[in-house]
Amino acid sequence: AAGNNTLGQVTRNSNVGTSNALGENIAQAYGLHYCVTKRYDEAIGALQSGAAVVALASKGGVFTNTGHYVVLAHVDADYLYVLDPLCREEYKTNNSRKLNILQPGLVSLANKDVAGAAKFSSFMIFHARGAFLESDSANIE
Repeated sequence: AAGNNTLGQVTRNSNVGTSNALGENIAQAYGLHYCVTKRYDEAIGALQSGAAVVALASKGGVFTNTGHYVVLAHVDADYLYVLDPLCREEYKTNNSRKLNILQPGLVSLANKDVAGAAKFSSFMIFHARGAFLESDSANIE
């Protein structure tokens, strides 16, 4: 998936797909701080502060029937905007029609629908050293 082996390290396994080691490798390669959280509000706060946020969309949500990483691109008063590297023109999992496809690879989801429809289970947050987060820990719960 998405260049997992460019650093010559294994970040996929047969049990759960891509592990968070991928995020650690990216952060190290670009000199970024990295943390993981399961809290949506913390991920959105990081996004609004200028961090890059990668979300794991879990099985049963509008993005996937398995698991899939997407990038949270922007949030405003009404919508969350998401970059999807698969650049889909339609989502078979979007039965509720809550996902708005703006163009392949760029979708929006009403903020009121994120919790029930997206099924985000964790967020990888990348930020410049000395940026907004007080903690430099690998995991924030």
